[in-house]
Amino acid sequence: MSTPPTSFVERLEKLASASSVVTDAATLEACSVDGARPAAVVRPGSTEEVAEVVRFAAAEKLAVIPMGGRTKLGIGMPPRQYDIALDMTRMNRVLAYDPGDLTLGVEAGIGIE
Repeated sequence: MSTPPTSFVERLEKLASASSVVTDAATLEACSVDGARPAAVVRPGSTEEVAEVVRFAAAEKLAVIPMGGRTKLGIGMPPRQYDIALDMTRMNRVLAYDPGDLTLGVEAGIGIE
């Protein structure tokens, strides 16, 4: 994990609203990937918020890992840098349903149960 300055998290809270940015130790640990922990977890509620966070991270050269159910986080190569966990679970709405075509359009955070 890289250790960004505190202002990074404060600016992120202003961008994505403080309620959707989480920095408590238990949540950061739950979002760890192969032992690497992020500095913050962002739970966007819209595609616009996702875009803002990704633009911010790109401008600041921060590494983002998107996640949903947090399964299989230990599979693959460990990240070299991990600054922001982008938790998509708040984006859990069905957007379109066409029973005739058997198709469903959903947001990224919806689970299959």
